[in-house]
Amino acid sequence: MLPNLLSAIETELQKQVARLDEPRTRPFHEMLAYHMGWTGEGAGPEATGKRVRPLLVLLTAASCGGEKDQQ
Repeated sequence: MLPNLLSAIETELQKQVARLDEPRTRPFHEMLAYHMGWTGEGAGPEATGKRVRPLLVLLTAASCGGEKDQQ
């Protein structure tokens, strides 16, 4: 369950951040991509430390009946 949830969250994060990759919002996109460990020094699958707290929030919401797509 957890690996599937992590994969779904990662895919959705990348999709939403990619929407910001246009001239007007490019600096914000680049900052997010760096902090998520997708670009820059040390980027890669092992650079996931910034995702621990958000993941805990999503897991807590799921344990209370929330859905990841719920707003």
